Amino acid sequence: MGGLIKHKAILLINFLIFGLIFEILTFYNLGLKPSYLILDILIFLIFGSIFFLFKSNKLAFIYLLVLITLLDVLYVTNVTMMKVFYDIFSFDKIFLINLVDDVFDWQFIPISDLVIGIIIFIIYLVTNIIYIKGTKHVKLNFSFIKRLQMFLVSFFTLILFFTTGVNVVSKNIYINGKQFSDELYITSLKKSAFQHYGMLTFYYKEIETFLGEEPRKIEVPPYEQRQTDYYGLLRGKNIITIMIESGQEMAINEYLTPNLYRLREEGLYFAENYSINKTNVSEHIGIAGNYPTINYSFLTDEYNLPFTLPHILNDKYVTSYFHDNNGEFYYRDILLRQLGFENIYLHDELFPEPLPNWNGKWSWTGNYTLDSWAVERIIPYMIKEDELFYSFWTTLSMHGPYNDNDLSNRDTFERLGYFSKIEEMENLGLWSNPLKGDETGEFQFKYYQAAMMDLDVAVKKILDALTEKDLLDDTIIILYGDHQAYYHDLHLRKSNLTATESYRVDLLYDTILYMWNPTLNEVFQDNRVITTFTSPYIIVPTLLDLLGEEYDANWYLSLSVFDNDYLPILYSHQQNALMNHRLYSIDGETLIYKAEDVTEAEIETFLKNCLTILERQNEINKLYKIK
Repeated sequence: MGGLIKHKAILLINFLIFGLIFEILTFYNLGLKPSYLILDILIFLIFGSIFFLFKSNKLAFIYLLVLITLLDVLYVTNVTMMKVFYDIFSFDKIFLINLVDDVFDWQFIPISDLVIGIIIFIIYLVTNIIYIKGTKHVKLNFSFIKRLQMFLVSFFTLILFFTTGVNVVSKNIYINGKQFSDELYITSLKKSAFQHYGMLTFYYKEIETFLGEEPRKIEVPPYEQRQTDYYGLLRGKNIITIMIESGQEMAINEYLTPNLYRLREEGLYFAENYSINKTNVSEHIGIAGNYPTINYSFLTDEYNLPFTLPHILNDKYVTSYFHDNNGEFYYRDILLRQLGFENIYLHDELFPEPLPNWNGKWSWTGNYTLDSWAVERIIPYMIKEDELFYSFWTTLSMHGPYNDNDLSNRDTFERLGYFSKIEEMENLGLWSNPLKGDETGEFQFKYYQAAMMDLDVAVKKILDALTEKDLLDDTIIILYGDHQAYYHDLHLRKSNLTATESYRVDLLYDTILYMWNPTLNEVFQDNRVITTFTSPYIIVPTLLDLLGEEYDANWYLSLSVFDNDYLPILYSHQQNALMNHRLYSIDGETLIYKAEDVTEAEIETFLKNCLTILERQNEINKLYKIK
């Protein structure tokens, strides 16, 4: 038996060393430190012990090479996701691989890390080949029984140590003294759990959570109706919500986007609004007021989601959704039915004729249908004259990339005069480019500005249609951005930041949020600029409050922004973190970032609010387990 161990030891030790190299590099690039690295070492050894079953060192090496390749891929994937989205890879992302493949841009890959991964892989390959060549003349007399015995002893001994260790660690998940389940910890605070368990143990726990209990009848919190001083102020008003793709304040200009500027200057302007979630998550939040962190399989119509705006309003309103993309993208054709919309208008409904850039799906080069064109198809279904309506439109043409080539909307924007108008305002000193001096960046931002100008044209068409039908006073218009303009790292470059500084919420994730209605504008005319920290989570509860609808406050992660108990904090599903514009935490207990002038009392309040938000998220997750 000792001879067998000695013969295989070099291969196993080499595998362990290189596996740890990839893991340590991953943590280094993520800016995290593993608390229980020993658990991952045990996983390396558990998988490594399987190679005792192989008599040939060559076959054992091929098996270990496959494992090292997977670790290399995990390293590059995690580093890429961290630098692009400040996120980590988790298995729930597998369900979106086909979508990511559609929109993936090779510029996202950090070349230096890819090269490092390749070099380490080559070194591992060479060292093992040298060892195997040196042992090819060694006579191997290890019987299958002996190898099987060695495998069983090592495998089950290691499994025993690993499961014992995981159970001990899992029983100590506390946040500010309150114990949370592994399910919430693994799904809601992924980076913290990644750091706590170690990379491979985190994935083990995620799979364990994914394969957990089936949805069942669960007791939900007691009903809680809340009313603010503005409850019912806009009772019976129509609703148009526009989620602006990559909609940031930096492209709102009095002269270039006069209609958006008007809505901001006349209506409620949420000056400290921030959002950092993927498009489909921000969209879901603007419709449902929440989003689950658990594995929510919406590919079924059996779930009961009574808390969404469409479900609440369907008895009184015609509810309609609009987006110029195909129904398969983010599974909207299935999900939006579950969210309760009576009418869903996607690309095939809006543009049944063939498009030059259309082959069943967008090619994501930037050559999308302009929002100003799409809205002309949308308006006849968006605005109802004889019925109350709630219409939700997710825009598209600001998505990016913002390339200076004929595969984008560059020539269209040029033809429409957007670029010349930008240059005119720049020459007059009425517009400035935050990326001036960066030749490529200057054009990219001009492109982004032109796309916002086109959205402004679309908004004007909506305002004109409402005016023509004498419905402007009877409609509340809500505009909000889903996330920052991340293409080409515009959000980082405009503030001269690196990806490792993605915790700077105040400089990176400011997004548009306006609420406009003449009655609302008049009531708030003296204090219409809301400087409280907000996010898209406020939209649904605030709107229900203004409409005077009965609703359960426990259904939503946030309360109405007018509620005295409103908590100015954002939980980001993309970054698995809790934040405002002055404080940032990935575990609700310790701080990754704090503003220079922040006080201890402010920190204490923030961490207390983090705990409350996590408790609310825990209850919201239960809502998505009810069938």
